[in-house]
Amino acid sequence: MFVIEPDLGLGTPLNGVPPAMNAHDLDPASVLGLVRHLGGRIDRVLVVGCEPQQTDERIGLSEPVQRAVGEAARLVRELLGGSRQSEMSSKGGS
Repeated sequence: MFVIEPDLGLGTPLNGVPPAMNAHDLDPASVLGLVRHLGGRIDRVLVVGCEPQQTDERIGLSEPVQRAVGEAARLVRELLGGSRQSEMSSKGGS
């Protein structure tokens, strides 16, 4: 299990041209660029993942990845909880 915080500067469309609108071709940098192009704002992005056992084309998850789903969900909830607490503190909430 790992958490990555990507450099948000990577999401800038090249020469002001927005990324293609084909959802199958959107990589993370293109998605971030599209959000900015559409006027959105991104403060922080965290990617939670796990190392796959296999990378061959198939339907479904391998057993080790299936077992990691619960841990990943717990980690996401933990990260979101910490994010909300931090946000509330900065706004003067409790």
